[in-house]
Amino acid sequence: MREQRYRGEAMKRMQIRQKWLWIVTLTAACGGVSENRSPDAGSPDAAADATPVDPCVGDVADSDLGDCYLQSLCSLAVNCLASLPDEETCPEFIANMHKPFFLQIQRIKAAISAGKVSVDTATARACFDDIEACNLGSTSCQRMLNGTTGAGMACVDSLECGIGGRCVAASCPMQCCSGTCENPKPLNGVCTSPNDCENGHRCVGPTGAPRTCLAGVAGDLCLSDSDCNTDHACDEASSKCKPRSEVGEACASTDDCRISLECISSVCRAVDSAGVPCNSNCIGPFVCGSAGTCIPLPTIGQSCPDNRCLGINTSCRGGVCVALGEEGDSCASIGCRIEFFCEASSKICEVRKEAGQGCANNSECLDRRCAASGLCEEFDVCY
Repeated sequence: MREQRYRGEAMKRMQIRQKWLWIVTLTAACGGVSENRSPDAGSPDAAADATPVDPCVGDVADSDLGDCYLQSLCSLAVNCLASLPDEETCPEFIANMHKPFFLQIQRIKAAISAGKVSVDTATARACFDDIEACNLGSTSCQRMLNGTTGAGMACVDSLECGIGGRCVAASCPMQCCSGTCENPKPLNGVCTSPNDCENGHRCVGPTGAPRTCLAGVAGDLCLSDSDCNTDHACDEASSKCKPRSEVGEACASTDDCRISLECISSVCRAVDSAGVPCNSNCIGPFVCGSAGTCIPLPTIGQSCPDNRCLGINTSCRGGVCVALGEEGDSCASIGCRIEFFCEASSKICEVRKEAGQGCANNSECLDRRCAASGLCEEFDVCY
């Protein structure tokens, strides 16, 4: 019973982690509009004497938006969500396995350049800081971009439509379809789906009854944890959101603790290093071992009882960590490295296809877009 309970909690929290990673990558870009410069950048000796400046500290220049967001996203995935083992290989993994997110960032940057979207520099900085602190309940990342197109005006992407507005367009076969901006419902406004509410808010209420846009913070109505801000849980007794416990605070189960923590001996504890006690999950390049402590993730050739291995191009097969296939290798039983796809009929690992080449599904294309014509197409930034 104890093992079943812990596994149930682990599955539930993994779903929360995956949902939050999906939300933040789709709704957030990074950065601000100020440019970082050394005070002596114009002097002849600047190149020799200047101390290297981290472009992701302080206000972030437009040219650094993508790299800095990737850096924060990797910190989130490794240190908060336990969805990737290390920050060094994370950028390659995300660029290959979540390419649509990065193409969306290109669209955001193009919209900023075109004047269709403005960036709130202070909120953008808060987004980065919240990610670094594993503050998953913050709405800063969802609220740092503000579309400049008003309600009723023409648009091609919801990015343009205020904070959380929608670009409502008729169905069309192209990527950039002209539509009209609609304002989101305000806090406490009546809604029918989460898409009706401002970014970071939820549409809460029983099915078939009027529902309300709520922030999901302490005291707000909830029917399940999904109705609450990620750093809050739904208290079944009161049907109200309540804050999750921090490190050192009391808990009845891991679900009571903030994401990235576990409930051990009725106290929320960090599980981010080798040797610390754990119930079902560890953060970073660790896994919860059979002895109930965090141990390093297994490598190629080692057993993988938890079905996880170290490295982005490894997989657990038959209880042992193996390397994924290179170009030309069979993928019938093992699968391919992240930069390749498994051709359906031949079961051979192949390089992803450029625009204009034939395709059967999105995974075969470099930009993950297989058009109705059966040809790969490039992602269109629309601006």
